Amino acid sequence: MSLRNVGETHYHPSVGRRVVVAKASQETQSFPWMNERVLEETMGDVKDRLGYVEQNLQTLEDHVLEELESLKKVVMGQDELRTQFMELFANLQEQLDVVKVGVEETRQEMAMCKRAIAGGAVITHSPRVDTPKPKEFGSKRDAKELDNFIWYMERYFEGASITDKKAKVRTATLYLTDTATLWWRKKHNDIEKGLCTIDTWDVFKKEIKRQFYPENVTYEARKKLRELKHKCSIHDYFSYNLMRSEATNQSPFEIAIGQQSLTPLTLAGDYRRRSPLAAQVARSWNEKANVARSYLDKAGRKMKKWADKRRRPKEYNLGDMVMLKLLLQQFKSFKKVHKGLIRKYEGPFPMVAKVGKASYRLELPPKLKIHPVFHRVDMRGGAYGAAAVPEADAEGREQDCENDLAEDLAP
Repeated sequence: MSLRNVGETHYHPSVGRRVVVAKASQETQSFPWMNERVLEETMGDVKDRLGYVEQNLQTLEDHVLEELESLKKVVMGQDELRTQFMELFANLQEQLDVVKVGVEETRQEMAMCKRAIAGGAVITHSPRVDTPKPKEFGSKRDAKELDNFIWYMERYFEGASITDKKAKVRTATLYLTDTATLWWRKKHNDIEKGLCTIDTWDVFKKEIKRQFYPENVTYEARKKLRELKHKCSIHDYFSYNLMRSEATNQSPFEIAIGQQSLTPLTLAGDYRRRSPLAAQVARSWNEKANVARSYLDKAGRKMKKWADKRRRPKEYNLGDMVMLKLLLQQFKSFKKVHKGLIRKYEGPFPMVAKVGKASYRLELPPKLKIHPVFHRVDMRGGAYGAAAVPEADAEGREQDCENDLAEDLAP
């Protein structure tokens, strides 16, 4: 009979566990070998249970750690999604603002077009400007030619509104000739085989410069710079025109540069330095300039003396009768008449008033519908004064002049 059965047989609910323990202790005292066996079984069972519990705890710990890692990833993913969402929302808000501005501008333009159409305005389209085509590039290994070709192509792209990168490359290859065409054919075959890619304008410029740019261009430029020599005087390279114009009161040098150029005479006028030789040279310059100026004044007075002998005074008094030179462009009836059959001067006309320094107002017949103010260059006479011409003759001449002008101006 086992200990468990003994314990169960003698167990009483009112006594409890103490009765079972007491009975068990009595049995163990009577059978000492059973105590050790029970302890061994109990310890083995406890160890098994402890191992099972430890295994379950380890599994639970690993599971909890995995769940924590997954939760961290989920939280971090949510933060990233939130950040991305906020960025997308900000970009969308900016685009929406731009669209609103564009819609408002479109509304204003539509309103202006409606008002213009309602007012009877005519819409005219701007004419299309033809962009000149660039020159073709051949096989010449010249840095200047290649740079000019690239520059003209870029200007052509701007004028033709070509913005696509591949379209620029396709357009530029159409202007290659001779060896440049052969080079591009080889490159095109390599592109089709996948050996290289030329899909942008920058890559195309790099490749064509690598092929046709002279390798010693820097050396040649420095060599030419070293060979430059200053063989002549500075006066052979530059010339200044310091003569002041009467119309602008400035010299061409002063108009172009903004100030009058300094000359040795201007510097030598106030020369006060320690060198006596420099002071002597400055004084000789001033003396030569004064002598030349005096001779010019003498020649001018001599020319004026002989010119005034053949000149006659151009000043007129009020009431003088002068002959007037009329221009043919002022009368349509004179267009079909030969200019040799038309009198150069008409008149005489009385002088009414002086306008300015050299112009006069004349009393013209009412049939002459032109401005009555003329320059004194277009007048002749002045001897027909009121005292020199009798009143009857003056009236007759005025009447004859009016009749002649009426006949000339008649269609």
